[in-house]
Amino acid sequence: MSISPICDFCKKELTDFGGLVFSPPENSETGNSQVEKLHVCKVCYQGMRSMFMKDPATMVGGEDTRTAEEVESRKKYEEMVKSVKPGLYKHSKTGNMYRVYGVGKHTETLEDLVVYESQYDNPVSKIWVRPAKMFTELVLIDGSYVPRFVFVSGTL
Repeated sequence: MSISPICDFCKKELTDFGGLVFSPPENSETGNSQVEKLHVCKVCYQGMRSMFMKDPATMVGGEDTRTAEEVESRKKYEEMVKSVKPGLYKHSKTGNMYRVYGVGKHTETLEDLVVYESQYDNPVSKIWVRPAKMFTELVLIDGSYVPRFVFVSGTL
């Protein structure tokens, strides 16, 4: 299997340093578990990361390539994640209570996930995770949009 550089600088780095990036298997469901070997320099890596992981550090060649709309959207997202604080929350649709422990990161995608515990006897699970974006979104109940979870108390 050959190692493919992304750009001319990647090609030079590959020759000089021999760095590698491994891709996930092509299709593990069909039994094709072949892993592609690529080499990327720091600039190409940052560009790829920002494309696939929605990383705010979208620097390519020393310049920020995000549009003003993307920058504003990222700011709003970060504010939304910060708004999820530990404590007791009420689910707007069911009225059930949940204890939020905080926001964690998915190990592969780095997506923000809210970690919380049901405060009632739930036969499915006691501990839950939900994407932060979904946890904080508005839902339609009786013709009105309300937060999916409403903060009740900061007491753990």
